[in-house]
Amino acid sequence: MISRIWWGRVAIFASEFFFYIASVTVRWAQDAGCHLSSTLFVFVRFLVGFLVVALLMLAKRQPPRPRCFPLLLGRAFFYVTAVFCFFKAVETTTAAQGNILNMTYPIFTVVISWMLFRQQRDLRLVGMTFVAFIGMVFVIAPADVRMDWNMLWGLSSGVLTGFGVIFLNLARQQNDTETVLFVVFGFGTALLFALFRKELAAMPTSPEAWMYLGGAGAAGV
Repeated sequence: MISRIWWGRVAIFASEFFFYIASVTVRWAQDAGCHLSSTLFVFVRFLVGFLVVALLMLAKRQPPRPRCFPLLLGRAFFYVTAVFCFFKAVETTTAAQGNILNMTYPIFTVVISWMLFRQQRDLRLVGMTFVAFIGMVFVIAPADVRMDWNMLWGLSSGVLTGFGVIFLNLARQQNDTETVLFVVFGFGTALLFALFRKELAAMPTSPEAWMYLGGAGAAGV
């Protein structure tokens, strides 16, 4: 019998794998000549996620029961902005560089937790965070120290994801998984449409473009 801990590890690995596939799809779309903005990719990702979670809850006859709404909105806000910055990083740099910078979020999660939660202050974690930061610097620029300002998109996604993980941890203590996802995807879809409705009005017409959009959205969910 596989323990819950191992199922959790498998779930984490799968989430990172599909997250990477979603980012690579953005680069494939660019290489194929599909002029698709990162905003459109993010919007489709949240719209598909909202529809999937809504259908799942409908099939289970389980309506959303949100509790501690500020925590849910905090999770939604930081997740939306983090995903937007991440896709922008992949669009303006490379899929590998965008993912490396986004994967700095555990460092920021530890730092934020250390500042906010006194009971989680652990010198061992501080040491591990310092080593991880040094490793991140070597991976990003092992021989070339020139600064590409587009890398700030990826680094911002790491910082925002760090805050998002904190809010997810707190929100998940009060809400079931489906409710968290329903609020996050719903809020993200509404916010992106409100902010970028003019840009989103120019939807692609080619089947190839929709294949990339749908593939990235499905992998992201």
